[in-house]
Amino acid sequence: MMRIVVLLSILTLSLAWSEPSVYGASGSYVSPQKNRAKIESLKREIEQLKQEIEGLKSVVDGLGASINEEQSKLDSKTNSTQTLQKLASMIDEINANYVSKKELKMALAGKGVSISKKSTKKSTPKTDKLNATLNRASSSALYSKGVRLIRQGKYTQAKLRFDILKRRKYKKAPTYFYLGEIAYRAHKYQDAIDYYKVSAQSDEGANYMDKLLLHTALSLEKIGQKSQAKRFFKAILDGYPDSASAKIAKKHL
Repeated sequence: MMRIVVLLSILTLSLAWSEPSVYGASGSYVSPQKNRAKIESLKREIEQLKQEIEGLKSVVDGLGASINEEQSKLDSKTNSTQTLQKLASMIDEINANYVSKKELKMALAGKGVSISKKSTKKSTPKTDKLNATLNRASSSALYSKGVRLIRQGKYTQAKLRFDILKRRKYKKAPTYFYLGEIAYRAHKYQDAIDYYKVSAQSDEGANYMDKLLLHTALSLEKIGQKSQAKRFFKAILDGYPDSASAKIAKKHL
């Protein structure tokens, strides 16, 4: 690049300082036509060099833009990683501090608090037939139908399908997320938290993570864990500031 610039400068100065002459360096006669031919040749060389320089400038500018773009992507990825690390830390803390449903029941039983057992529905030919049909269905069919049923508000039917998917270990993260959504809609907030926790541990970068965190926070509020809930609300504002979940979270702080 420097050689081209120097050559261009020398050629330009040569043209500027030299008068077209009919005499050569030794004073011998040189045809004006030859002088003009040389000048035209030098002009063409200069123009070609200018074009090459412009081409090099375009390449350099393009490289600069690419470097800036890659740096921006790297910065964004770093920020995303930090957010996920913060969320993972919060999930680990929940694992360490929360009492499981089984432990809670044992603790209450030890204090003499009676806990009613869930009523077990008797099997009927109709339910047996439905279960047999669902168990024969493919996992992908159960999953897509289950999602549609949740959107239609048919949570009981959806749960039948996602319970099968859970046993099959199919798409663990979203399956547990939807089970959490079903429990959340049924106001079974501790169940919802347990499902959300497994989902978040399975895939911290899921596209529904802001909603998972919001419903976890709201569930925590419902069971009286308000300080924990605030941490989740703040995490949503930090990690997903432009989401609809962030607008709701802001109202709870």
